[in-house]
Amino acid sequence: MIRSMQDDTPLVHKFEPYKPQPIEHVPKKKKNKIKAFFQWIWKQITGHKIIVAVVVVIVAICVALFIFMPVVAIGSTKYVDAGTTTRIELGQTAKLKYSNVTLKINRFIADVCPVKTCFGPHTPIVDYEFKVDGQTYVETSLTPNVPVYRFQVKTNGTDNKTYADITITKSK
Repeated sequence: MIRSMQDDTPLVHKFEPYKPQPIEHVPKKKKNKIKAFFQWIWKQITGHKIIVAVVVVIVAICVALFIFMPVVAIGSTKYVDAGTTTRIELGQTAKLKYSNVTLKINRFIADVCPVKTCFGPHTPIVDYEFKVDGQTYVETSLTPNVPVYRFQVKTNGTDNKTYADITITKSK
């Protein structure tokens, strides 16, 4: 028995014109996510030019101030240039700009002769926590001329209760 082509098509299609149907479940072409992200960023920048310009100017001013001011206080940390005298209080930290050197006051020692034997002169002492690259070194106001791992700390003045005026220098 020979079948004709008309017999293969369903009865519904014999009397209706052919309408192409959309193909389902075809994977869409994936965009490069990184490229799309940078395109979005660029769109935001071009759409908000004034805001972006203001932010860039503010950041540039802050960076310039940090670079050119000898002492910059941010929170309880003071960022200082080498050789600059700064006042730090108990609980504050002095950090040398552009290096991993920090100095913090541990305590003030008023009496260096607690018993009958004296360990040093009868002057008050400032006990520092001095760190270079994460390594802690012993430092007091009695040892200003002793280089500690390429750096020296000099105590210029103190009230021996709340603050010390210090200078961190690089030794040669």
